[in-house]
Amino acid sequence: MLHSGTDRGERYALRVIREVVLRCAEHRGWAAFHASAGAVDGHGVLIAGESGAGKTTVLTALAAHRRADLIGSDRVLVTEAAASVVGVPISVRIAGGTLSALAPNRNLPPHSVLPTGFGAMRKASCTPHDFAHAFAARVRDSAPLRRVVLPRLSDDDQEVSIAFPCPAAARAALAAVCCTPHDEDWLHPWFADRAHPVGELARQAADLMDDLVARVPVMTMTAGVHTPHLLELIADAVTRRLS
Repeated sequence: MLHSGTDRGERYALRVIREVVLRCAEHRGWAAFHASAGAVDGHGVLIAGESGAGKTTVLTALAAHRRADLIGSDRVLVTEAAASVVGVPISVRIAGGTLSALAPNRNLPPHSVLPTGFGAMRKASCTPHDFAHAFAARVRDSAPLRRVVLPRLSDDDQEVSIAFPCPAAARAALAAVCCTPHDEDWLHPWFADRAHPVGELARQAADLMDDLVARVPVMTMTAGVHTPHLLELIADAVTRRLS
């Protein structure tokens, strides 16, 4: 599949795998979201939001302080009837600010090579297994979906706050980060053609989001990135509502 000497050829292999996963998911009636996901004691947590919202920060908090298993980073799938959350094979990208809140770990990139300012676009990448091993956790392909978190981090020291939006607001927030049938990063199928028309996929995703809001609690979480012990506080806020 690759020419000898191709630079970082694993990216192309992963892209093929990712395309096949996404097309199979569409065929099964699933929807993709701009989100991360982890599992705490077997409970699946979907962490959804646009770039810079704090998805990986919340995922890291759960891994570091609750040994959450990694399901997916940046793109995840929700199955029919919002029953489970499933990972898509993508590397984990972590900002310098999040890394700086952790003790040095040989499985994670050093934060010293990255800008630590809020909203910095340059991030470090690590494999899913390296991320999980850094916290003595594991990578799992799926988990029953029990919670949706919509993080909203800000460049201040406001305390961690949790709220439960009304169904209409929760549905609108999820629709804004739903990647089925349109994904802002992967505009066109590259390896595997779609088997269903775009309109049908859009209706399919809309029905799934209705089920998601009806069956799974959705919470917003606001916090300032300069809050002391932020990762621990985030983990406490999310897992307290899983028990």
